[in-house]
Amino acid sequence: MLFNIKNQTIKLCRIKGIQIYTDLVYFMLVSFLSIIFVRQSNLILKTGISFPLVASSILTAILCFVSLLIHELAHALRAINIGISVKRINLVFLKQAIDLEELPRSPKEEFTVAMAGPLINLIIAIILYGVMIISAKFVPGLYQQHLILLTLFYLAIANTLIASFNFLPGFPMDGGRMLRSAIWTINKNKMKATEIVIWTGRIAAIFIVMTILLRIPNLATIIFMIVVVPLIFYAGPAELRLLQTRGKLELAKVSDFMKTTTQDYLESWQTEHLKVAIYCEANDSLWSAWQTMRQKKVGRIFVKQRGQLVGSISIVQIYKV
Repeated sequence: MLFNIKNQTIKLCRIKGIQIYTDLVYFMLVSFLSIIFVRQSNLILKTGISFPLVASSILTAILCFVSLLIHELAHALRAINIGISVKRINLVFLKQAIDLEELPRSPKEEFTVAMAGPLINLIIAIILYGVMIISAKFVPGLYQQHLILLTLFYLAIANTLIASFNFLPGFPMDGGRMLRSAIWTINKNKMKATEIVIWTGRIAAIFIVMTILLRIPNLATIIFMIVVVPLIFYAGPAELRLLQTRGKLELAKVSDFMKTTTQDYLESWQTEHLKVAIYCEANDSLWSAWQTMRQKKVGRIFVKQRGQLVGSISIVQIYKV
């Protein structure tokens, strides 16, 4: 999933210059999955609870989390490859995303960035299934007797589920962005393409509900329905609002909304905030100014025209627009 998130997060690590953040929910999920894997592995192997079984279950749960991280890294590395800077990766429950400096500029760019995540999970799953098939061919029943192969089995399922979920044709899943890029290519209108994908996502959500209710629902499918279906209905309109907001900000000029600023105010602002002033041009768009403020992490940007200070604009003023 691809957009900016602000949340209470924990710094996890830095990979390829990209800071990785997560939240406590994922630590809880890893613990919960470990318990499930211990129980399920014991049912399959019938060896009783032992240290190797518990250790392999914890490792499997951690590797499932790593699979999510690899998914987001694939998005990020593809974005960097096409010239879009990535500030951070947020592994926040139901909101994992890469924080891009700018949105993909064409249908092709959006499709390839969105496709990179589920594609890498699909490749991992195919490799793991291949290892299992080859192992079973030479030693029948081995996966039922060996913790390592059982771990591969769980990871193959986990990566298959991650890929399948993200291929759903609605926002905020990657499948929604891939579908939008295809429609955008045909009708040349990203806004209309977004509106179409909102409805395909809602239809997919209704289909999921009907499928679950017509079958015998279990706890997992009920939780999936309660969590994912409202997410699909919420994320579509939010995506459209983002595009509409960007459209407004790209049409608006900084000069139309800035406040006249003196050199004395500039100097006092720098002293008070202990920051060097960041500048933009009066003819720049509000979108460009907003992007600069986000990139430089400042709440106000100063405006020049023909090299002279003429005003300033704050992020609060832009939000009001």
